[in-house]
Amino acid sequence: SVVESYYLTQRDWRDTSYFVASLTTVCNLACGSEWVTADDNVQRKEDMLRFLERYSAEYANFLISIRISEAISEIEYSGLIALAFCDLDFTQEVPKSLLQESEVFRANVFGELRMFYREELKLVDYAGKIGRLMTMFHTMTEASSILAEELRMYSYLFDVYASDSLVRGIFVQ
Repeated sequence: SVVESYYLTQRDWRDTSYFVASLTTVCNLACGSEWVTADDNVQRKEDMLRFLERYSAEYANFLISIRISEAISEIEYSGLIALAFCDLDFTQEVPKSLLQESEVFRANVFGELRMFYREELKLVDYAGKIGRLMTMFHTMTEASSILAEELRMYSYLFDVYASDSLVRGIFVQ
């Protein structure tokens, strides 16, 4: 997820050209030409490299745009993950009981963050911290949506999934 990529990137690779693409992949944007090797069975290697470099650069730009601010703590990261679970897809029919449970859970997350800011960090005014966290959450949600849509567009326009096992292995879970 974008939340996980952001947290691990800012924790382990802050101020570098590296970003965490997944739990098993760290990309160096400066070395895109090394992403597809002679051993990879790719029919249109140059097109594949341009696709991967562009897609990764966009993904990294989303991460960098929110990485500029101060790093978030592990507790704030956990709060973002918990809020992501509360972020329901309203294009689908959602039972009222699930909506209610989601709202209770979301309120509990904010209560835990409030306690963290007041008791652990000794902050009286933590509105800026919560605001920054919610801005980050919105940016991450938007990034996920945009990048997923872009990947779907590439798959339909260029049939990249069907013809190249490398892309299928990277992006299809």
